[in-house]
Amino acid sequence: MKEELAKMGLTEEKLKRRENELLAKMGVQPQKIFVILSVFNETILKVKNLNEKCERYLSLADILRKGGEDTFHILQIAVKAKLAALRKDGFINVSIIASGMCERCKKVDGKVLSIEQALKTMPIPIRECQNRGEDENYGYCICEYYPEHDDEYWKNQP
Repeated sequence: MKEELAKMGLTEEKLKRRENELLAKMGVQPQKIFVILSVFNETILKVKNLNEKCERYLSLADILRKGGEDTFHILQIAVKAKLAALRKDGFINVSIIASGMCERCKKVDGKVLSIEQALKTMPIPIRECQNRGEDENYGYCICEYYPEHDDEYWKNQP
C-alpha cells in the first residue's frame, strides 16, 4: 500500500506530517483513512485534467479497498469526473458497460442515458455490487460509462 500511495504523491513523510497536524488539531489519533484522504484531497485540487482526476480517484479507491475500506463514495467521485470529461469532450449521451459483472450490475448493462441524467441519477457505481474478493467486506463496482457517438456529437465536431 505504501508504494501505491507514493506513486500518487502520497509519501510516507507527507502522511506522517499530516497525521501529526491532525493529532494536534483534534487531540486524538486520526484514523489512517482520514490522514490519506486529507493529503489526497490537497493533491487532487492541483489536477486539472478530468480524465486524470478520474484515474487518480479510481487508484485511491483500489488502494483503500485493498485495505478493507468502503470506497463507494470515492467511486462516485471518479464517475462524476469521467462524466464531466465526456461532457467537456462534446458527448451528450453515454451507455453503461457492465457485461461480465454481478447480477445487479448486469441489470443496467447497455442502458443509454444523457450525461445530465447520469449525473442526476448516478445509476453507477452500484452500492449493492457483489464484485468483491474473498476477504473484502464491501462491493467494488467497476461498471463504466462509454460515450455514445450519436448525431448530436457529430454535429459539434469540426
